[in-house]
Amino acid sequence: MQPRRAALAGIVFPVIAAGYFAFSNAVEPGATDPGVLVMLSALGVAMALMAYVLFASLAKN
Repeated sequence: MQPRRAALAGIVFPVIAAGYFAFSNAVEPGATDPGVLVMLSALGVAMALMAYVLFASLAKN
């Protein structure tokens, strides 16, 4: 497997964070909780790392 597939698994969550930020600012400017943005971005990094580990272990078999 290629690392690009692992990156795609991790990009989903920062995209969701960007969508949440854009939508919440459109509805009520200034009401965005920055903790949500940080946690979704951190989740994206964690998912990318774990997907890479899983894909790398599958490639060895």
